[in-house]
Amino acid sequence: MYKEVFEKLAQHYSAGHYETEYRESRQNYFNLIGSFGEDEEFFENQMTRFLEWYLLDRVMDSTGIPPCRLYRLAYSEKLTQEERTVLLAMETSRHSLFQVKAPSNGGTFVIDLLNHHEESFLKDQSYPEFRTTDLIDARVYELDGARYFSDSAWMFPSEMKGWIIDTVRKYFKGDRHQFLIDLAYMKSKRDRFQHVPFDQIFQWEQISKDRELYIKTKGKIKSAQKN
Repeated sequence: MYKEVFEKLAQHYSAGHYETEYRESRQNYFNLIGSFGEDEEFFENQMTRFLEWYLLDRVMDSTGIPPCRLYRLAYSEKLTQEERTVLLAMETSRHSLFQVKAPSNGGTFVIDLLNHHEESFLKDQSYPEFRTTDLIDARVYELDGARYFSDSAWMFPSEMKGWIIDTVRKYFKGDRHQFLIDLAYMKSKRDRFQHVPFDQIFQWEQISKDRELYIKTKGKIKSAQKN
């Protein structure tokens, strides 16, 4: 049901009255993390990540609330109880940086590195590719007392682990959204320029300079988010 409701939201808030805001938001998002062509390896994953941000996190220009909340309030009488429950799960979902603590046959234990190292057990979600200490950029949501990763989860290359852990300690100041955007930007650079030495790409101090250049050339970054 989660996927069905998500697809319904995506169709509703990307067309008609919302088409311009959708298009501008998509352009803004991909300018921040690095544009992806439709034929590139990570395009589908990045589109899902953008849609999650646009539908679940970003507050709308006209209403000041995210689309998932607006949809639940506007169509409350027409929704089934299951749909309302899923929409509430979307509203309370959390995009963060997780570290795998212990994969198991019944699920996966993860630690939220940006939320006081909160532990979660992802029921019925076993990822063969996940290994203990792997770092995952993902959105977690809760339904019927169990927690799950959404389809946008991605794993950082093993060579980035030490650098990311150190970066969290040094630079994370509480703005989870901006921090994850910056990490995605760095990962997209690594994916595109794998021939470039690691230490020439992963320089956190360079990010603010890149962002200032973006603002100067593209205009103000829209970063209004839900609390």
